[in-house]
Amino acid sequence: MKYIIITLFLLLFSCVSTDINPNKRNFSYMEADGMGVSLEMIDNNKFIFSIVNEKNEVEKISLKKVNYFTLFLRGSDGKILRNRKIEVKKRNSILYLKPNTPINYTFNLESKELEEGKRFTLLVKPNFLGKKYKNCVPSVVIEKKENK
Repeated sequence: MKYIIITLFLLLFSCVSTDINPNKRNFSYMEADGMGVSLEMIDNNKFIFSIVNEKNEVEKISLKKVNYFTLFLRGSDGKILRNRKIEVKKRNSILYLKPNTPINYTFNLESKELEEGKRFTLLVKPNFLGKKYKNCVPSVVIEKKENK
């Protein structure tokens, strides 16, 4: 009887903690106030940077001073090889983040930036989110295989 109760409790607990929505993305850099950013590699040199607002109300972000995010490409030795600014789409200098609706930015890295047989880390700094989110810097490791 004791084992049955423990098994039922574990089943209930696992059902509660399971994510029901399979389309929800994994936002690895969540902030305590319900905002998150993520970076994923789609293809060899195609990436997607996403922002999500998990609050119940619309989040307004002013883009008057800063309206871009910065890509940093770092080599295996830790040195920054290249950085590039990508402008954020804006309307009336304010970005409106609806609840649980990610805003996605897709971008490519040129093949000349990614030499074969090397390992890189791509980091994204969402400057437009302000100082409050300065530690939200998601990254993706890119490993290029040598052609034989």
